[in-house]
Amino acid sequence: MSNNLYFIFSVNNSLYAIDALAVNMTFGLPAIRNMEEAPHYIAGVINLRGRIIPILDLNLLLGGNEQEKNLSDAVLVMQGDQTLLGMIVNEVLDVINISTEQIDPPPRHESAHQRHPSLVLGMARVDEQIISILDHHRLLAQDLILDEQNFADLPKNTDAMSDTDKGILQKRAAELIRQVEDDSGTETLQLAVILLGQEYFGMDIRYVNEFTKIKNIIPLPNCPQHVLGNMNLRGSILTIIDIRHTLGMHSASFNQSAKIVVSSASDILVGVAVDEIDDIVQINPVEVVPLPASTHPEVLRYMMGTIHYNQKAMTILNLPEILKNKDLIVNER
Repeated sequence: MSNNLYFIFSVNNSLYAIDALAVNMTFGLPAIRNMEEAPHYIAGVINLRGRIIPILDLNLLLGGNEQEKNLSDAVLVMQGDQTLLGMIVNEVLDVINISTEQIDPPPRHESAHQRHPSLVLGMARVDEQIISILDHHRLLAQDLILDEQNFADLPKNTDAMSDTDKGILQKRAAELIRQVEDDSGTETLQLAVILLGQEYFGMDIRYVNEFTKIKNIIPLPNCPQHVLGNMNLRGSILTIIDIRHTLGMHSASFNQSAKIVVSSASDILVGVAVDEIDDIVQINPVEVVPLPASTHPEVLRYMMGTIHYNQKAMTILNLPEILKNKDLIVNER
């Protein structure tokens, strides 16, 4: 039995998944420029750091009806050998491991709502929900010929939006255009962006197994306050920790909307409690700047630097070093 990491997202009240290795980044829906004479399922194009990226309306590609766009919609960017392709989804929900045993072959018949059954690799059963696993190779193979002369300036399906919401879309688009300095051949770093309180932190996705919701944590006796307890994760016991103490932050309780980042490094597997999982982004390491000189030496080794994100400074965490902290290890004897 093998496990693969998948992004889980919703489209038109249905759940879908795509191989996490094919995902380059996700971000909130920006303003999209129309592409005239394109297939009906092409929402348009965006300028992503100087590169023109076509955007699929996945709902239309899968046979759904035209829908108004919302600020809560997101774009998930897939990456092929020489291709970047975005697709609009209603919400990116989770990143989880799915085993081959959980996946059944897709239905052989073509339903009224599924005009492209060949895009579905299989149907996964996760927590009593059915998730359609999409074939990113076939999605990336869509025949999208870009001609900049065919661009129109008006985004599709935003007529019902207020002027304020349209302004937010335009600001998002402007942020995506921003060029990364010195981007010549530098290998990018993929980060999961989390929120602890009002502060952004980045976690190297290589040390992230999956995201999940907080549910039924059982407190452990004689453990420090930052060890929240154990949680049952699909039959396995996972220890949940609060890293705010390690980062020199004040402790605070987590509400029911909090999430768990299942993290592993050096044979240590734990669940890191966070207030929110905000995004998955690709960054250029040359953009990372050193931490301020005022940073306390005791927490300095747990941080790798800061980078500009969402008009604020985001601290990049040294997750392997955090998980080595002996104060986070539960003595089960």
